Amino acid sequence: MIHNEYSDPRALIDDAIATGQFSGLFDAMRERRDEKADWDYYLAKVKGNMTFRAFREACRPKSSDAPVGSAMTQEEIIAQTLAIAGVSYSEEVSED
Repeated sequence: MIHNEYSDPRALIDDAIATGQFSGLFDAMRERRDEKADWDYYLAKVKGNMTFRAFREACRPKSSDAPVGSAMTQEEIIAQTLAIAGVSYSEEVSED
C-alpha cells in the first residue's frame, strides 16, 4: 500500500519514526484507503439522494453503552460466544 503512494517509502517511514509520527502515518494511510474504498462502493452501489458524507456516517459503527477498553469476565466472554453460536448456556453444571 505504501509503495503505491510514495516514491521513497523508506525515507517517509524514517522521518515518521524520527518525529514520533509513526503510528499516525499508518492511521492516516488507513483512513485514506478506507475512504477510497467507501467512495468506490458509493459510486457503484448507492442509489438515491444519499450524500457520500451521509453514507460514510451510516457505515460507522454505533457507540455502545460499554466504556471503551472495558474488560469482560471469562463468564461473559463464554456466554456471549455461545449466544452468537446459538448454543444455550447455563452457569449451573449438573453432576450426574
